[in-house]
Amino acid sequence: MPFEVVFQASGSGVSAVVPELNEYGFGVDRPEALEDLRKTLAELYFCLESQAERLSSDLANIWDHMKRRVVRITLPQMDLEQE
Repeated sequence: MPFEVVFQASGSGVSAVVPELNEYGFGVDRPEALEDLRKTLAELYFCLESQAERLSSDLANIWDHMKRRVVRITLPQMDLEQE
């Protein structure tokens, strides 16, 4: 299930906000703000995943919420030495 994203004018650009996580991305337009938000959410996901055993209760709640909403995919490795 996707996160709700709210766009807001922000200074000289646009913010893309996920209110339920209190996370945001910023850009000069909506696509750029959404891409920044995507990177922010990915970084948050991997950081929380790597520290899952040591999270405070607030961060553990965010991690539990993200695990229920995010589908992690692993792309196959490419052999860069093939001709």
